[in-house]
Amino acid sequence: MLSFILRPGFGFLAVMVYLVVSIYYFSPFLIGDYSMLLRNGLICPEGLSSIEMIIICAGVSCTTLLAGNIYFNRADLIASGRD
Repeated sequence: MLSFILRPGFGFLAVMVYLVVSIYYFSPFLIGDYSMLLRNGLICPEGLSSIEMIIICAGVSCTTLLAGNIYFNRADLIASGRD
């Protein structure tokens, strides 16, 4: 969605910044936390539970798909951008 709204390079950069931020800050809404074994509730007592991870990932994915679908349906893909 970000690559479509922004330019592909800026979308990639935004996703990389998001993942790097998830390395240093512990939050359930930073999806990069879910791929770290030390932040899992099975290993670390303060970690996130697997069910919580799945629910939040599904919510973020559905929100992104919905927002991308709305933006894509409203975008004028035929216009060349030249006047």
